[in-house]
Amino acid sequence: MPNPSQADADLALELATRLDDRITTVMSGGTPAGVDFALAAKVLPVDQLGDGQTPVSGGYKSGIDLLRCGICGEENTLLPFADTALGGVSRTIFVGPLVDGEPTPPFISVAVTRFTDPDTAREVLEAMRQAPNDRPTPGPTSRGARTLVADPVIPGATATLGFEGVMDAEDPEAAPGSAGVTFVMDAWLVTVDVQGGLSGDTAVAVAVDLATQQSECLTAGGSCEDLTVLDAL
Repeated sequence: MPNPSQADADLALELATRLDDRITTVMSGGTPAGVDFALAAKVLPVDQLGDGQTPVSGGYKSGIDLLRCGICGEENTLLPFADTALGGVSRTIFVGPLVDGEPTPPFISVAVTRFTDPDTAREVLEAMRQAPNDRPTPGPTSRGARTLVADPVIPGATATLGFEGVMDAEDPEAAPGSAGVTFVMDAWLVTVDVQGGLSGDTAVAVAVDLATQQSECLTAGGSCEDLTVLDAL
């Protein structure tokens, strides 16, 4: 491999120093910059949809990680909001059975991100309306292809959008089996993704129900401890 440049070495040192500082902060009982430890308790516990053996992923994420595909270094229409995204929490669960050790749909994700102010959160939602396929899924799942549907009614939300989708964006014959809801409440922007394994109408209904439960959790202001599991799941 080629020798690293001085710029690469400087960046590696900066990242290592920042990581060491954050580890030190946590071990001394402090809170790292950009992390709200109380937020995780306000995010819908979709892990309750599993049987204890079902894979679950997620955790705290920086704001930009919820606006673009970080692994692929994506440039998209949401990047102008990166400096206003204050970070959040995401959870993804693979609800379908394991087949040969691999998870199968439905894949359920929820992410809650705080922005600098309510107006900015609404601007982000409207940017997603213009380019629904630019927003990545918060978990390790392909976003597929999305088509907007009528804005769902989510109690307490100041703005909403909904979509249906297919997981295989390359298949022109694929029927919708995915859906999602995005909504704004105060300076919070919430995304719910239901991917694959269901009919289009059922996926939309599940996404709206989960978004409604998440809205109720944020409205209550306390911990979000329980999840109502729909028969469809």
